[in-house]
Amino acid sequence: MNIPNHLRMIGSMPRDSHFYYDKGQNIRFELDDIRLITSKGNYVLFSMTSGSFTVRGTLENMMANLPSNEFAQINRKHILPIRFIKSFSADSVITINNEELPLTKVYFDELVNNIVLYGAPSKFRGFDMDAFKKGIVLNFDDDSEDGVEEEPEKEE
Repeated sequence: MNIPNHLRMIGSMPRDSHFYYDKGQNIRFELDDIRLITSKGNYVLFSMTSGSFTVRGTLENMMANLPSNEFAQINRKHILPIRFIKSFSADSVITINNEELPLTKVYFDELVNNIVLYGAPSKFRGFDMDAFKKGIVLNFDDDSEDGVEEEPEKEE
């Protein structure tokens, strides 16, 4: 069976290539270039390494097409590539650009599960979920040996 050239080309594209529609053209982008995905009503804004673009859709639809072990929805307005998370607590995420974004309880467990799936189980040796929910911060900088550091005690 002869396969047309245009179908051969599509079949040989990397699996992380996706397209968006803009002004009559389908434009390719790489998942590795995504920095943040933000809901804007009936539209979704993709912040990329160079620029941004907006498509019609929902975060739910976007998450369905993204690898769950590489991206995490952290609240009802944001999807973040897991590799861009510098640290997180029970209620916020700090990106590698030191931007703080809210982490809601609905997405907390999913985020923790995705990080374990992503390849960081050694960071969770002796991991205590109850202690974590009380305020221990997971930090993925190389400064700490096991990735777990306690927040300083608050003075009253």
